[in-house]
Amino acid sequence: MFDEWRRISNYGVFHCAMIERHEREREDLAEAPWEYGWIVKIGETKLKSRSIELWALQIGVRTGSNYTLLAREPGEGMLREFTVLQRKCPEEAIRRGPSMDVWLSEYCAINSKAEMVELAKRMAQLAPLATMRWIGEIEEAEETE
Repeated sequence: MFDEWRRISNYGVFHCAMIERHEREREDLAEAPWEYGWIVKIGETKLKSRSIELWALQIGVRTGSNYTLLAREPGEGMLREFTVLQRKCPEEAIRRGPSMDVWLSEYCAINSKAEMVELAKRMAQLAPLATMRWIGEIEEAEETE
């Protein structure tokens, strides 16, 4: 199993952006590189006759941002836990460039909100990739862990 720590913090009271850092070890988060991002509800769908909300975690503010598709039960209040959805890019959306030795140069091009919502709906039907859970501050988490 691959564990990763993410620290998501508020950019400020006048902006809607957040600051995202990620590392393999929690202790390394304070010094990890960071990027601006957003977490946005993009739609809803049904999963085994249950309604679920679809969300996108966007990291980066330029063309080529990275997106993580998420889902959660509606009405859960504060954003404390998400299901991380699969990352299977539709074949027609894969853009490939020439390889650089052993490194591939390809990406998944989702060009509109409608395409992103449809992809999230398809990914919600597959087995989840992971769970993203709010833990809290280090001192607070140590008391509950």
